[in-house]
Amino acid sequence: MITDTESFYIFGSEGYLTTYSVRPDLFNHAILNKLSGPESGRDIHLQLLFGDDNGAYPNYIVFPVVFRHKDGKKMRDMLDMRFDGNCFLISNRMKVLMEANRITGWKSYPVLVYDKKGNKIDGYYGFTVTGRGGEMRFLMPPNQIPYGESSHYCQWEQDQWDGSDIFRVRPNYLIVTKRTMLLFKENKITSPHFYPLSESATIL
Repeated sequence: MITDTESFYIFGSEGYLTTYSVRPDLFNHAILNKLSGPESGRDIHLQLLFGDDNGAYPNYIVFPVVFRHKDGKKMRDMLDMRFDGNCFLISNRMKVLMEANRITGWKSYPVLVYDKKGNKIDGYYGFTVTGRGGEMRFLMPPNQIPYGESSHYCQWEQDQWDGSDIFRVRPNYLIVTKRTMLLFKENKITSPHFYPLSESATIL
């Protein structure tokens, strides 16, 4: 067990409005046609980010997943999808960096990215978290927790963690280890956002 409470960081895209952002075709199709349900495409972003309990995807998702430009212009290592849940694509540079340093708890999936004129954008992959860290315990309903006081009302038991460098804590916390955070910072991966898990939860 790691005893340093600053060893875990909530991770995601910085969400810069200038970043070239994308949306999956299946989501756009669901919204346009007012579809809902687990295989409608409306929740595809979370299904791609976390998969099921084993990191697998619903059968309706066909690979490569097609994405199209939504807004922004600047190409960064993380292309935001502008969803709650902080879903994103990763650059080939970021993918190779994680592979070379044996970062565990993730996998990539093939994508096709198109700009608004239909031109293909190369060099990006989907990103799925396969590491698991159990569940967050809430001492009161999340929507009733006073602003800035979540660390007093949320608890995470570290013994639920499978030891991965990147992992999910239910419901939708995306967590990385300190070594992963430092690797991204030292190699100037563009657009990541980190803050200590201990600021949002008590680590037991």
